Amino acid sequence: MNQTATPLGAKAVAAMSADTLLQTLHGTANGLTSSEAAQRLARGGPNSLPEQHVSLFMRQAHDFWGPIPWMIEVAALLSALVRHWPDFIFIAVLAEWAKRLVHKHLDHTVPRHRDFLSLLKQRVFKSAHRADA
Repeated sequence: MNQTATPLGAKAVAAMSADTLLQTLHGTANGLTSSEAAQRLARGGPNSLPEQHVSLFMRQAHDFWGPIPWMIEVAALLSALVRHWPDFIFIAVLAEWAKRLVHKHLDHTVPRHRDFLSLLKQRVFKSAHRADA
C-alpha cells in the first residue's frame, strides 16, 4: 500500500463529508487496525507536540526585551552613570512593578501555553484510555 501524504487545509476538510474524508485519509469509521496504526507510526512518526521548557532566567530576560524596556534600561543606566541614585532606584522599581503588573494581568486573562498544552494532553490521554476500556 503506497500512499503519499497530501496536506489538507482546514477549509478543504470542513467542506468534505465524513465518508469522503475517511476515504481520503484511508481510514474507516471503526478506526485503524493495529497493523495500519503501526505502519502510519513508522511512516509519519508519533502524533505529538514537543514541549518546550524555558528556564526562569530566559523568561525574565524576555520581559526586558524590546524597545520600551531598552529605553527604560538606558534611562536607569544613565542615572547610575551620573550617580543620581534616587532616579536610578525610582526607574528600576518602576520597571519591575510594570513587569509584575503585566504578568499579573496575563496570568488572569491568558492561559500559559505550556500549562494549557499539558492540560490538553492529560485530557486526551484520559479520554483515549476510557475509549480502550
